[in-house]
Amino acid sequence: MARILRCAFAQLYIRRAVPAAALLLAATALPGQAETLGDWKCTGNAGIPWDEQVVGCTNALKSGRFSGPGTVAALFDRGLAYHHKGDYGSAVADFTQAIALDPKFVLGYDARGDAYDAKGDRDRALADYNQAIALDPKYLLAYNSRGNIYEHKGDLDHAIADYNQAIALDPKFPFAYGGRGDVYKDKGDLDHAMAD
Repeated sequence: MARILRCAFAQLYIRRAVPAAALLLAATALPGQAETLGDWKCTGNAGIPWDEQVVGCTNALKSGRFSGPGTVAALFDRGLAYHHKGDYGSAVADFTQAIALDPKFVLGYDARGDAYDAKGDRDRALADYNQAIALDPKYLLAYNSRGNIYEHKGDLDHAIADYNQAIALDPKFPFAYGGRGDVYKDKGDLDHAMAD
């Protein structure tokens, strides 16, 4: 049960951090227009109900007023809304479209990995986390998420290595300590588990 709660809290932490980064990609419409995705209620943040965000992002996409990074951000934010609604298939579809438009979109791979993991498709989740890390070797959240996948698959040594890397990138990131502590406990190393 502690593992489930830890993963759920990590997802909340991740979801709070990721939308702002996506909106940095493109917050405005085509040149000469002052609209933002926020004007369409397409933010990826919990302050707007997820159903409203799905509609808002869909309308923003259909409007033709956003292009390039703006389209990627709208797809990403709608994918986050679908994920929060539990519609993981639609989330995967939106993240996949965003990645097709920007194959170097690290956040898209990470978020799609989360959606695959929520669907129970750990192999695809692992592939997406691997790609996120390949694109950005300092992307902390992908190491933590990949550690979770390895932990669930019973590959405890790889899980510890990924949690160690997440901790090296941010020594104050609590979820990596929790994950590593669980793995040490599974390995029977209670001293290290207690320390984490």
